[in-house]
Amino acid sequence: MPLLVGKTLSLAITATAGSGFLLFGYDQGVMSGLLTGDAFVRTFPEIDTTEGGHGNSSLQGTVGVAFGAEQSLESREGDYGMSYVSNESQFRFPLALQILFAIVTFLGVLVLPESPRWLIAHDRHTEARQVLWSVQPNARLITPDDPAINLEITSISRTVAEERQATEAGSFKMLLQDGPQRIRHRTLLAMGGQMMQQLSGVNLITYYNTVIFEQSVGMSHNLALLMAGFNGVAYFVSTFVPVWVIDRLGRRKLMLFAAGGQCACMAILAGTVYDGGHAAGIVATVMLFLFNFFFGVGLLAVPWLLPAEYAPLATRTHTAALATATNWIFTFLVVEITPVSISNIGYRTYIYFAVFNFCFLPLIFFFYPETRNLTLEQIDRLFTGEKVRLHWDTSMGVAGDTEHRLQEKTGDAEVQHVE
Repeated sequence: MPLLVGKTLSLAITATAGSGFLLFGYDQGVMSGLLTGDAFVRTFPEIDTTEGGHGNSSLQGTVGVAFGAEQSLESREGDYGMSYVSNESQFRFPLALQILFAIVTFLGVLVLPESPRWLIAHDRHTEARQVLWSVQPNARLITPDDPAINLEITSISRTVAEERQATEAGSFKMLLQDGPQRIRHRTLLAMGGQMMQQLSGVNLITYYNTVIFEQSVGMSHNLALLMAGFNGVAYFVSTFVPVWVIDRLGRRKLMLFAAGGQCACMAILAGTVYDGGHAAGIVATVMLFLFNFFFGVGLLAVPWLLPAEYAPLATRTHTAALATATNWIFTFLVVEITPVSISNIGYRTYIYFAVFNFCFLPLIFFFYPETRNLTLEQIDRLFTGEKVRLHWDTSMGVAGDTEHRLQEKTGDAEVQHVE
């Protein structure tokens, strides 16, 4: 019996993936506070854009994207505490701390099993059966030969065979073709989710919120650092919301909720920063907090789910690679133009981000299928019919839950032991 089974294994997988994701976004979380720190601007005067500095804002954006990652999940209180340190450890220690998350991720990967779908695709059915059994919540009460496991093995094996037939080329060229699997369509949706995530303006808010608090809202440096820390805490808390609602409300509703809320926040920010008064500054501060709430609930995690959920197994790695590349291309774009934009057109920066978020609403509503509670094999069926279905239809069978599907399959010859 494996060391970890059932909920314990699921928690271990979640913790390892979460640690990797935290590592991915850690830099951006700390960099917003470090950019205006005394030790940082003294060491890198070429990108000092604080008041009295003579750094190049365009260069700051270029260097910033090298440090910054996609999202921030950290409480940035470390920046505030380290701001009282006068030497270079003020910024070197917060950056070095991320090694901890890399170690956790590395150790987790060493002990966790391969995906059962990957194992089946490589003709390792016995191992796949063992893994499928081990991740069941009631694993200790059933055996690897349980009918529920047989159903999953049969379903995955059939899908893998269909995907092999449709994608024999096995290269990035497959992503440019549609065919019965609609691979190009699915790849573009995955890339579009990553594009929307970055064009929402999240890097404007999280990466430069300390600068915004100081330059746009008019706070002192220490107060701006403290508020950025509180903003990071609120952001972190908001990321727990989709854990409870993503499979209750669905991906589409969360994305629409986020895009609408972010649009409103950016529009109000434009007006308050334009006004420049004390009361307007308070409203602007509230909008910065609200933006991170909307983003954390809807556009933080979902775009990372879409490449894995939309893409068929044969192209999943390629699709994920293109989606991630899209994320970084638009991360670079936003972080490159943000300091220049704030320096030259001020409050108008928020206007075009408001327009971007508004445009996301029809894109999500008309083009993104809902994958709530569906297995990967069932998601394939959304894309492989006469037309792309935005929702699972009851005429297609019972969605998701293996036990319910098994009840429909009782006596069906399709449920068999596959080795």
